[in-house]
Amino acid sequence: VETSKVAYHQDDGLAETDAPVKFRTGTASGTANGMAYAIQDGWMVLKHNVAVDLAQGTEKAPQPPIHLTASALRYNKDGGSLALTGPVEVSQGKSRAVSDNANVQLNDHNRLSRVILDGNAKAFDVSPLRNVELNANRVQGDFDAASGELHHIIADKEVMGESKGKSSVSHLTAEHVEMDLAGKQPQPLHGVAKGDVHINLESQPVMNLSDKATVAAKAPEKKALSASEVRFAFRPDTHGLKDAETAGPGTLTISPADPKSGERVINAGQFLMSFDPRSRIESLRGTAPTQVLFHPPASAPPGSSIQQSSADLLTAVFDPGTQTLREVRQTGNFQYQDGDRQASADDAHFDAQTQSVLRSEEHTSELQ
Repeated sequence: VETSKVAYHQDDGLAETDAPVKFRTGTASGTANGMAYAIQDGWMVLKHNVAVDLAQGTEKAPQPPIHLTASALRYNKDGGSLALTGPVEVSQGKSRAVSDNANVQLNDHNRLSRVILDGNAKAFDVSPLRNVELNANRVQGDFDAASGELHHIIADKEVMGESKGKSSVSHLTAEHVEMDLAGKQPQPLHGVAKGDVHINLESQPVMNLSDKATVAAKAPEKKALSASEVRFAFRPDTHGLKDAETAGPGTLTISPADPKSGERVINAGQFLMSFDPRSRIESLRGTAPTQVLFHPPASAPPGSSIQQSSADLLTAVFDPGTQTLREVRQTGNFQYQDGDRQASADDAHFDAQTQSVLRSEEHTSELQ
């Protein structure tokens, strides 16, 4: 510790100053204004305007340092922890996080092992491919002891996430989220969201279609998935979604861009979803029991009924250009109802272009 104008209290072994301070402990170094240092007990409090740099990585595999700023800091030598009073900001490369308070834990070699952000925690990551923001009441980041890389994130309570790519935007809300990461610039590999999970997906259409199709597809079709738990995997090249699955029952609500089409609500015992390289939903599978509700559009005559169908299994396919629902296939004990009209078959499929349901017996019922 380097400082000046130090007052030493012999009774409690406390050295104190309000002057500028420079300090170093292990891989951590920084500055502050004012200090209280308990020489015998081994703790130190930095009073104001704290800035800390934590060296990361090794000589053979260096990492960008982690930079922390806080209003105040308390260091406990025995526990190897830094308690920061906010507002706190943590940054490394193009990644940044802020919170009301934070706790930094060091391992036996005085290297960073864990960062816990408490209260209004927000994390940001910016890359040429995708911008990601994560908000929660508490965010924990665990670092690999050998490489110093961030490899695991836990977010708790009122979790909200947003991922923006060049042609897709996804929003997530849940009570608990965990993600595994890898790389010098940590990128997500796998993750799970639990507790009242809602995922909203918007994908821009590919604009190399015919003029008529392009005009019809200017507004994106919106898709909203809700479930109690969703597991997902990411693409290593684009860092976008690769696939997702619910751990149990889920509901997918599709709001078409075309006002002439009504909302579709798909329920299933489990959903398995795959995404294209642009993180746009490509296909959807649902396991028993499955149900599809076709809501009438806003322009439908008063009293129009909700058409519904059910079956054991379901497969939905989305147009790669417009990202609109193209068809839904239902197999196994298919049942269909539209007001007083009813039908059954082994399997059937809904064609979005013709707005019709085709049963295996080649009987067609128009869906208005």
